[in-house]
Amino acid sequence: MGINFTALLGGAAKGISTKLYEDDRKAEKEADRAYTASEETRLYNRDKRDRENLVNKELAGLLTSLNYDPRSVTKIMSGGNLSAKYWADLGKKAIEKNIDPNSLLNVSSTTDIPNKAAEKNAQEIVDIQTKFGVPKDIGGITASAEAKTGSVTLAEGFTVNTEAISNLFAPQDEFETTYGAALAVLSQRIAQNPNDPQMSEWRQQQTELLDAVGKHEEAKREKGEKGDAFGIGTISSNVNEIRAGAVRPLGMTIGLKGQIEGINDGNRHLAYVADISVAEQMIKRNTKIQSETMTYAAEGVRNAAIENLTDYALNLYSSDKSAVKIAATNEEFAKNMESGVYKRGDIVNVGNKIMVYTGIVDYKTNEKFIYLGGS
Repeated sequence: MGINFTALLGGAAKGISTKLYEDDRKAEKEADRAYTASEETRLYNRDKRDRENLVNKELAGLLTSLNYDPRSVTKIMSGGNLSAKYWADLGKKAIEKNIDPNSLLNVSSTTDIPNKAAEKNAQEIVDIQTKFGVPKDIGGITASAEAKTGSVTLAEGFTVNTEAISNLFAPQDEFETTYGAALAVLSQRIAQNPNDPQMSEWRQQQTELLDAVGKHEEAKREKGEKGDAFGIGTISSNVNEIRAGAVRPLGMTIGLKGQIEGINDGNRHLAYVADISVAEQMIKRNTKIQSETMTYAAEGVRNAAIENLTDYALNLYSSDKSAVKIAATNEEFAKNMESGVYKRGDIVNVGNKIMVYTGIVDYKTNEKFIYLGGS
């Protein structure tokens, strides 16, 4: 039987052609599906990107409306949307309390992108500051930085009315309020945690903040403007911090309400002597800043200490004269001080005068003793 090779080849060619066509169609369909999927992904990504850009734009606009400057907005936005929302919410609270959002960001963050530590720092600064006109206890270590009503005790026998003080001296601008609150936070940390491993870092931050405030106040004075960087609440926190360091060597501590703990009739006079040091350190911190409120407070602390020491000396003189040291002349008194005869807190009868040896240079007299009376 013969084989029709022509027909056979023709049929095979037809079959191959059909197969190739079907393969092409299949490939085209797969390509169409791939294109469709790719286009859908591209459109989805573009929509997602557009929505993200819109959210970013809205967040940036919100931050700008809250007085964050362009540099601050860029810094915050680099941390992502959650960070931006956080700083926006905090910015609203800051403005309510006369805190400048830009200064708040600067004093809180030490990195290019604000982190959780910066957020915690900023939150503490805002929380310590009360709203205008809202009274809050400001006497203790955990107290608010600024209150406009109420009273605060800065030393035994020296209590000030915060409303009267705020009306007596120049009002604070936003920079002063912000940095004052930041200094109050640092003072609280230092007073509460004397052995914390971060102490050197806190001290460095404190020095930098005081320097920044000093430069701000100098610039204001050069322009003929008057300001006062320290409100009484910030001063209260500073006083408690300084006093905590002054009484710690005496075996005393400062409680959360600002009270001295570990004090008794036998060492009370040493706490009064320590307040001479507190006043001196307050004046030292105020050298560049020249806050009238701080000067007033330092003088009040010093005067209260002298009054308390006078009472102590008179009681001792009348009840136990044997405890009073004697120096016939001023020269003998000076010689005894130089040779270390006296201990801190000793009452000395010099001729007809009564002195208390402090061992601390008094910022007003530049002497290591306080004259209590006599002639």
